[in-house]
Amino acid sequence: MHRALPDGAVIRNATLSADGDRWNASLLYEREINQPADRSAEKVIGIDVNVSQPIATSEGEIIDFPKVTQRERERERRLHRNITPKQKGSKNRRKAIRSLARFKSAQARRRKGCSGKIHHLSR
Repeated sequence: MHRALPDGAVIRNATLSADGDRWNASLLYEREINQPADRSAEKVIGIDVNVSQPIATSEGEIIDFPKVTQRERERERRLHRNITPKQKGSKNRRKAIRSLARFKSAQARRRKGCSGKIHHLSR
């Protein structure tokens, strides 16, 4: 497991999902929690998220979105071209599709990691 369940947690739902060649298990659990501490005296920062520009904070920190390099674009095109000549339903076509899915999955994980940085900043 990625991390242990908290004491007193009761699992309510478990979901299995496939992402490329990886399988993930997501657990929904219920537990009693204490009243959160008052955080009104803590420092607050602002986050500006733009579509085409990087993320900027009120403290002057700038976070770039993950960039897709020319080499990655060429690799994606090659992986797409690899699928086309393969006969539909063949094992080689399934392998070519799997390698493209693995590549796309890695890109998605990289984007998700960037959104994790944004979430961490907003805490």
